[in-house]
Formats: sequence, structure tokens, C-alpha cells
Amino acid sequence: MNRWRLLITGLLLVLFVRLSVNSFGQTPGLARDMRVMSESFSRGTQGIWFLLGFIAFIFALVVGVIGFNIYVRRRLKAGIDNPRYLFIALVRAHELTWVERQFLADFADRSDLENPLPLFFEPKHFLAALDDDRFRESHQMIEYLLKKLFDIDPENFVPPKKQAEKTLRGETTIMHPFADG
Repeated sequence: MNRWRLLITGLLLVLFVRLSVNSFGQTPGLARDMRVMSESFSRGTQGIWFLLGFIAFIFALVVGVIGFNIYVRRRLKAGIDNPRYLFIALVRAHELTWVERQFLADFADRSDLENPLPLFFEPKHFLAALDDDRFRESHQMIEYLLKKLFDIDPENFVPPKKQAEKTLRGETTIMHPFADG
């Protein structure tokens, strides 16, 4: 069953029960006629109407929560221009744990970044934090995330500019991929 149909059906049920039973236990119109009939079968139906009203209220509350949940999920998936959605998608793509996700959000705040998205694309933020005293207690996590996100070992990392300068000066040798030996 479509969720919208379920929501509409629930709202109509609540409306019907609300029209049938007044909040003070008084019964207007159609419900009064039904009440006269039901009193001939059993006395004291106030408890039943209260129970039905309570069940209808709980049902409406559950349907409302489900509808709100659907609304929020659709808003989060509004498009790729939503930084929060992109952050969650990148966390899932890199299979980060909740602790790592929380660390990235805190790290972005402490690094004065508007959002943590650049942390997934620019390792310079992590490398700069290794030299910063503010992040001394987080060195282990920073090194771990550098390895996990960028496959960079901070101890053996040579920035690309320095690597290019060494190559131009002849300090390193470039091996041809198809060369023997």
C-alpha cells in the first residue's frame, strides 16, 4: 500500500472517530443514534468510546511520525548541493565508523572549516594538523584517517611539489613501467 494512501486513510479514520465522539464524552448526530441502539444491547459504553478515541489518537500519532520521517528523509536527499547529504554519502562510501565520523565533524570545527567535505578531498588539512599543537592528542586518529582516506603514510610522505623538484634535480630515478629488471 502506498504510504500516502496509508496516511490519508489514517487521517480519515481519525476524522471519523473525532466526529463520532466529542472530547467530553458527548455524542453528536450520527453517534447519538448509534449510542441509543448500542445502549439497548449493553450499558456503559463510555469506556469503549474513550478506548476507541485513545486508539485513534495513537494511530494518528504513529502515522504523523511516519509521515514526518518520510519528509525528513526526502529533504536530506534533496540533491547533491546539500553538504550534509554529501558528507553522509562520503562517510558511507569510505565505510567510516561513527567515531571516525564524529572525529571528522569535530576536526572540521576545530580547523575552522565551514563543513567537513574538504577533509575527504584535501589531505593538506590533516598534514597541517600533525604539525599543530592543538591536535597533539589526536595524532593517532589523524594518521589513521590519512591512511584510510588517502593511503598516505605520514612518516614517509613527500609532497608532490617536493617530489617533482627532486625528480628535476635528478635525485630520484623514474623507472619505465615496461622496462626489464
